Amino acid sequence: MDPFSVAKTIKVLRKERGYSLNKLSLQSGLSKGYLSKIENGINTPTITTMARIATALEVDVTYFFQPQGDTNQNRKMVSVRKHERKEINIKAPDSVVRKRWPLASRKFDRQMHPYIIEVPVGTPNLYQFEGQEFYYLLEGRIEFTYGGETYVFDEGDSIYIDCDIPYSGRSMGPGPAKVLVVVYHLGPKE
Repeated sequence: MDPFSVAKTIKVLRKERGYSLNKLSLQSGLSKGYLSKIENGINTPTITTMARIATALEVDVTYFFQPQGDTNQNRKMVSVRKHERKEINIKAPDSVVRKRWPLASRKFDRQMHPYIIEVPVGTPNLYQFEGQEFYYLLEGRIEFTYGGETYVFDEGDSIYIDCDIPYSGRSMGPGPAKVLVVVYHLGPKE
């Protein structure tokens, strides 16, 4: 493993995903400073660390060991079959969502980020960022608060929002609700 090649691959992939170092830190559970040292070739990550980074960037850890010309980076169309979809457990302390399933993880230059997520029962977190989100409720019922107003959405309902206004959501059922969400970030902020 060439540490400089791995460092460059992590940085390029992070930027392609539109992730700031702060967002990668939250998604991976690694400090922003440590990630910066990895990307600059100062620290060499262990396999365990690389696995955490890979999960946060929605790739298999083997991605860092393959020649980058052999990936889907330049493809106009990619697919993820149902049996290939991976469940990602989220450890970010600022998110109540603990499970998501990426639906387009092989498209590296994507502008949108589609997922299936589980929205838990309980106290929701408040979110706000520069971008937009689309939700389609697959299962359950959710209470959604946007700009101080509360709405109830049922299976089959959809929502499209500008995310610069504070919002939150929670499942109203006995268990989590399942939602198709498409996220569009206006760009990384460092």
